[in-house]
Amino acid sequence: MTRALLTAAVLAFVFGGCTCVDGICMSLGTTPQAQFFGLAGHPVTVPLVSPLECGSRTPTRVDVSVFDPVIARVESTVSAPTVSSDGFRAELEFTPQVAGTHHVVARFEPELGQVEVDVIVAADRTDAGSIVSSCERGDFTPGGLALCWRTGGVDVLGTTQAFEKPHVARFGSTLWVSDGTTLERWREDGGAFERVETSTAPPHTSIVPGADDALLVASGADVLWWADGGWQHTGLKAPAGNAIYRRGNRIVTVRGGTSSTVNDGTGWCVIELGDRDGGRCTPAIGAFVVGASPDGIAAKIETGSIIDAALFDDRSSTSLRLPPGFVVEARNPRTWDNVALIAPNGAGPTDAGPFVVKATPEGLILEFYDRGPLTVTSTCVTTGTRLIRR
Repeated sequence: MTRALLTAAVLAFVFGGCTCVDGICMSLGTTPQAQFFGLAGHPVTVPLVSPLECGSRTPTRVDVSVFDPVIARVESTVSAPTVSSDGFRAELEFTPQVAGTHHVVARFEPELGQVEVDVIVAADRTDAGSIVSSCERGDFTPGGLALCWRTGGVDVLGTTQAFEKPHVARFGSTLWVSDGTTLERWREDGGAFERVETSTAPPHTSIVPGADDALLVASGADVLWWADGGWQHTGLKAPAGNAIYRRGNRIVTVRGGTSSTVNDGTGWCVIELGDRDGGRCTPAIGAFVVGASPDGIAAKIETGSIIDAALFDDRSSTSLRLPPGFVVEARNPRTWDNVALIAPNGAGPTDAGPFVVKATPEGLILEFYDRGPLTVTSTCVTTGTRLIRR
């Protein structure tokens, strides 16, 4: 088998009608293998199984079409069909060039079953640039500075600068630093951070940063808006974990509910700063938030035995269906810039993942970094020994 990296396949069988002359096609009642492994740029081998038995009738060929995420055809090869105890079999091989869901349609001819396979291909990031570091959590600024979270503070690697405060949050080139009552705003300039503001703020436990203003989570989960050296109540309550996303004056929270109605802030809510009517909320049934980052609020959505990885922002929500044996999680979560991972839950393959969820204009894709991530931000994968640039 080629290098084992995520491609997950969810198989749906659509059997064409059999006009059998000397044998009646019967389902064997088996469930073919439903998980495979591969990477963009690497060959993927997919066993195709049509779990039918048709007496003396056997397939003479397999017609296959493979489509990439934008429905462009992908070149592939398929072996001659064989007969086995679990039905008709063939092996498909193709090399995906892009990350994302690839759809396979295979038909055993003449009219001996159709197999459809969705293959989720992960982007190969094993050659991403990195630096040696034992940080608990890392982050890279637009100007190239490397931030290293450790117990009690944050170091700017390669410099003598350090922030000995419990609350540090970055937005672009702006760094917000606080001890819970004194709030400082720093800006990246010439290979270091320069302080541009120091103010006394209401007691707070978390910062959702912006370039020139910030949201502060105060006692009782009240969300305050800090701007121009002063603050005002937003009328909002922070959800569990203080996972809040903002774009400009729009604030997003997600609280999973169990019904198709919303009340008391449950659901996916988008609120304008200064708007006191509670904003617009949409049901988010089964959603469990795992983190928030500049891309949105990451969550897992459970519907019975089905699990989706989801991302919510102020405009839309996107999701990615996971195969059996995988879960959505966040490791060593922080209140801001905490990206979701997809990992095997013990029932899945032990050599797959974890994988990093990445938002693209086309939807969610997965990335593989070769070393097990401990924490992930929008700019950095931290392994415990290295900081890998995303």
